[in-house]
Amino acid sequence: MVYDLVVVRPTHISPWPRGGPALTSGLLRANGAIHREAGSTLYGRNAFDLHGDDGADSHS
Repeated sequence: MVYDLVVVRPTHISPWPRGGPALTSGLLRANGAIHREAGSTLYGRNAFDLHGDDGADSHS
């Protein structure tokens, strides 16, 4: 599917990007059908890094 080329990343996606290619939400805002289709691919085929810059656990 064409969405794989646009929203699937080979590495973890950080919600706090520091350089490198950014993942934008413009495609998801195009219309409702694209939002459902691309959103499903985005959230279902990627891994997200929620630890921040260094990956350290802030609760240790």
